[in-house]
Amino acid sequence: MASAAASGIDCTYRRPLSDPPKPPFLTDYSWNHTTLWAIKADPSITYVQSGFGSNFREQFAELRRRFPGEILFHLEWTAGNSKMMRGNAVARNPDSIVAGGIPLVFFKSEERLDEILRCCDEIGVFIANPHTCRLEEGGRHPNIADKRAFKAEVDPQALLNPGKMKTYPINPFAREPAFK
Repeated sequence: MASAAASGIDCTYRRPLSDPPKPPFLTDYSWNHTTLWAIKADPSITYVQSGFGSNFREQFAELRRRFPGEILFHLEWTAGNSKMMRGNAVARNPDSIVAGGIPLVFFKSEERLDEILRCCDEIGVFIANPHTCRLEEGGRHPNIADKRAFKAEVDPQALLNPGKMKTYPINPFAREPAFK
């Protein structure tokens, strides 16, 4: 609080967090605001959710080099945010500060967006892809085999959100069998 005040920032809302923190959160109303304003100004803009490594400067430079003028970096710095880190990095570094955010992408085609996502994967940028409804394609679910096994246990007839898992062998509404 003191450092914010010294910088001329006023705190307009404050309440103690419960342990563990429970919603509603103030961030529920502000997250992704940059994206919404950008899309309002230019409907060709889309976004991805990302988490960068400790080498974030090199990752930014590589994305700028390979996709000049196509990505606007909207970044947020968070402490121990599991959404922005790979694997069990939060468990290993609970106090670490990570760069994550919602980079804006000037959408040209699905193929070009896929190329950007592949590049992110190649250089170690975590992506949670909001452009898919399938768990396997979204990036946030690295343990798909565990999820498939759990679904088989609790939903053997695949009635709960059929098609959500592209690789689940049963989908009573699919025209074609699922991939194995």
